[in-house]
Amino acid sequence: MTIMKKKGCIKLFRIEIELEKQLNDTEFRLWLLYRRLADWDKRHSGFATVKESLREIQRLYLASWSIGKISMGTSGLIRKGLLERTPEKRIRVKNLWIYQERVHIAEQLLQRIEQGVQPTEQDVQIIKQRDPTELERQMRKLAYDKRFPK
Repeated sequence: MTIMKKKGCIKLFRIEIELEKQLNDTEFRLWLLYRRLADWDKRHSGFATVKESLREIQRLYLASWSIGKISMGTSGLIRKGLLERTPEKRIRVKNLWIYQERVHIAEQLLQRIEQGVQPTEQDVQIIKQRDPTELERQMRKLAYDKRFPK
């Protein structure tokens, strides 16, 4: 298995620097790899899950690492609350949806997680309502809809 779409990007936030201090080198590298391998399409039932097994990850991406190193690093990320195992024995990246938000919204949500508060969709809506660019976009859309009714 290989990454089907090799184009794209992964967001890294300054706020995550504090989180990264809690990770060892193995966990940090795996954390970035899992975020890149996870299914980013919210319409899929496997959203935020990684379909590759630990052996496939080792064979395809981390050939110089042992399975034990990958397993221990993954277990560390699960203990730290960044990953979870699904009933289907897959790895799920927790809160992956946050990384699809605009930068300042995502950073506010990551701050809440750091404080021990699990963000909800309602939090996202509240933050977006306070966001002047979001309000501006909504107002432009309203004005456009009034000028050009469907």
